[in-house]
Amino acid sequence: MEVRANVAAGAACSIATPGAVDFGDIPNTPAQPITNFEITVTCTNGLFYQIGIDAGQNSTIFAGARAIVSSSGQSAIPYFLVQDDGQTEWGDLGLTNQTYPAPTRTATGTGSPDTFLGIAVLTIDEVIASTLESGIHTDVVSVRVDF
Repeated sequence: MEVRANVAAGAACSIATPGAVDFGDIPNTPAQPITNFEITVTCTNGLFYQIGIDAGQNSTIFAGARAIVSSSGQSAIPYFLVQDDGQTEWGDLGLTNQTYPAPTRTATGTGSPDTFLGIAVLTIDEVIASTLESGIHTDVVSVRVDF
């Protein structure tokens, strides 16, 4: 019996730097603002890969949610990054935080850029609305492609 494998030398993926996910001006009242974002990946034709997004820098503030935080650190808003089906949250590929073991996105390379759409959702309830500071709230997440 012969056992063999074909090593695809030169197999590679690249990810275009995603732009900022910007909700713009939001109310300090209960609301659920949403905005869309894109992740563009180019992988060698036929190469299987996974895309994951980590929990971000502020993942310990709210159980089960990422958070954007004011510059003073006194005000935070939970948010979710959802895949284009509108229900599946973007999961982590095991970066520095395993808070998000939710599903990653898988695909097979085409040799051309493939764009994946996502939805960002803020969740502002009455309690959060009552504690919001004016000003920019931010978080930084890492997007990773494994192949």
